[in-house]
Amino acid sequence: MKIYNYDGETGEYLSSSTATESPLERGVYLIPANATDIKPPSKSKNSAHIFIDGEWASSPDYRGEVYYSTETGSQVTSISLGWEPVEDSHTTKKKVDELTTWENGDWVIDADKEVISGILALEGEVTPRRIREALISESGRAWVENLDKDIQKLRTNLSKAVT
Repeated sequence: MKIYNYDGETGEYLSSSTATESPLERGVYLIPANATDIKPPSKSKNSAHIFIDGEWASSPDYRGEVYYSTETGSQVTSISLGWEPVEDSHTTKKKVDELTTWENGDWVIDADKEVISGILALEGEVTPRRIREALISESGRAWVENLDKDIQKLRTNLSKAVT
């Protein structure tokens, strides 16, 4: 007689095996603890079968699958039975970089973050050496003019993004 073994703590289906016939009673089979003669339903994708209260139930099973939070972009790996990704909160698409946000089912560049990143990059170019060069050389003065234009362009983009 075929029996179906399950985990003693979680009830999760583990395997099938053959029950041993009782040496005392012919036709009576010994079913060990954490086993049943009730066949579990066919397995389907992302579900596991749990034996509870004398019957099989289905539970979400995304263990080992990698998802990303649509809020932060951080990786979420399911490690327990019963957890399932929430459509609006999780995706299988990895966040590209810190300039992107989740919008309409995809990671898109956030204009505000892009402008701020541009400003920070330009600020990184302003060093005491560059300022000295700007004061004493023609190329330094051209650098200041280009820097000023770039900053104005970024400010325009920022004000457009805010309105």
